[in-house]
Amino acid sequence: MDWLANLLKEFPALSVARERLALVEERFRNVESENQRLRNENERLAAERSALQAQVNRLQRQDEFIEERGVLWKRKRDGSVDAFPIVPHVVSS
Repeated sequence: MDWLANLLKEFPALSVARERLALVEERFRNVESENQRLRNENERLAAERSALQAQVNRLQRQDEFIEERGVLWKRKRDGSVDAFPIVPHVVSS
């Protein structure tokens, strides 16, 4: 927009247009700044949401099973536990 500002300098009668152009340029800079701020906030919130979702998934898995004497018992919806245990996989080193 510099070319337009230079053109308007040549015509003093167009001072109102120069003022309006300055106002539009200032608003544009403000919008760009706000846009960048919102993009940064969006990235931060997306990362936070992802971490919270992982935490919720982990907690749901913990509530799904009851560990007793080295085995897992699947919890049923009615609060009881399954009759057969689930033996966790043992990773050998």
